[in-house]
Amino acid sequence: MSAALLAIIIPSVLAIIALILTQRSAAKALRNDLQMRDEALARETSERDEALRQRVAAIEIKVDVFWSGLMKDTAKILYQTTEIQRDDLLEKLLADEITSGEIEALRVMLRVEIAQADISHDMGPKLAAAVLLNLLEGAEAAQKVKNYGSS
Repeated sequence: MSAALLAIIIPSVLAIIALILTQRSAAKALRNDLQMRDEALARETSERDEALRQRVAAIEIKVDVFWSGLMKDTAKILYQTTEIQRDDLLEKLLADEITSGEIEALRVMLRVEIAQADISHDMGPKLAAAVLLNLLEGAEAAQKVKNYGSS
C-alpha cells in the first residue's frame, strides 16, 4: 500500500475506533445511570408501599374498634332481664366469650325478633336487633375473607 493511502486510512480507522470507544463509554454511563434510577425508584416505591401499608393498618384498627364498639353498644341496648336465654348470649358476646354455635343461636333469635316487628310498638329494640344481626353477619364474612387470605 502506498504511504498516501495509509495516511488517509490510518486516521480514519483511528477516528472510527475512538468513536466506538466513546459510544461504548457513553452506553456504559447510560446503563449505570439507568440502573441507579431503577434502584432509586425501587427504594422510593418500597418506602411508599410501607407508608401505605401503615396507613391501611391504622384504618383497619380504627374500623375494627368502631364496629366492635357498635356491636357491644347494640348488645347493651338489647339486653333485657325478661329474655334470659338471649341475654345470656348477649353477655357472652359482650365478654368476647361466645362460641360460633352460640353466635348462630343469637342470630336466629335476632331474626325472629325482627320478623315479629310490630310498628305500633317501640321500634328501637327491633332496629337494634337488625343492626346487631348485620354486625354479626359482617364479622363472620370478614373472618371468612381473612381466613381465605391466610390460607
